[in-house]
Amino acid sequence: MSIKRILCPLYGSASDAASLTMGLSLAKRFHAQADILFVRPNPTDALPYLGEGISGPVVEDIIETARKAADSAEDQCRKEAEEAARAAGVEITDEVRADAATARMRIKSGRAVDVIAGESRLADLVIVADAGARDQASGPNALETCMLAEGRPVLLAPQQAPADVGASVVIGWDESGEAANAITAAMPFLVSAEKVTIVCVDEDGVSDAPGARALQEYLALHTVTADTEMRMLCVFNPPVTGTEVHDENGVYPLVTVPAPSGRHATENA
Repeated sequence: MSIKRILCPLYGSASDAASLTMGLSLAKRFHAQADILFVRPNPTDALPYLGEGISGPVVEDIIETARKAADSAEDQCRKEAEEAARAAGVEITDEVRADAATARMRIKSGRAVDVIAGESRLADLVIVADAGARDQASGPNALETCMLAEGRPVLLAPQQAPADVGASVVIGWDESGEAANAITAAMPFLVSAEKVTIVCVDEDGVSDAPGARALQEYLALHTVTADTEMRMLCVFNPPVTGTEVHDENGVYPLVTVPAPSGRHATENA
């Protein structure tokens, strides 16, 4: 598949800058459209939570305050989108161009998580700020809904967007259908990556990774050269205490637990 539409939801918050930077950068890379979306909340949505007995003037004040907050957030999003697009050298236009990087700015009203989920169905990639940058309750909901309910590819934008995304890609491979779908969605990144590494996690400690080799062959058909790496998971019993030092072979000494002493040790003997 190719990436031609990148959905960039904005919330009028500090996390928007990272999403914009990454979305516009990828639009240039893939000659795609950065679909910048701001969802205005309905000012009346909060009224059912206020309970009964609220006077009419108070309700009107609440609605007016919510409307002004939405106006301010919308203006901020428009300004940031225009500045980011100008800095990235990407034109904001409603014209559809399949062979050039463009951006469009759209304003919709409704419940953010529902609107974003619906718009993601016609997007090849959704940019969402990561957990550290996210400061709006709708952020995590949109992330979970796009990934789990809609099954859309999601890319988390860190607080500081890197200059180049996808130069080195690590694939966590467990031969599941979810992992296969992720590889299909990420194929444009894999094809253009400088380094691709397949990491297998084997809880049984098996030293062979036939699934990784099969994936390696599959990626080769797409002109992707991937390295393989095996990771073993083990459990220390008794558990380590954090002060152990391994030898030159990476082996930890046998952990010993001191025998109990004192009156309670005698009583339990």
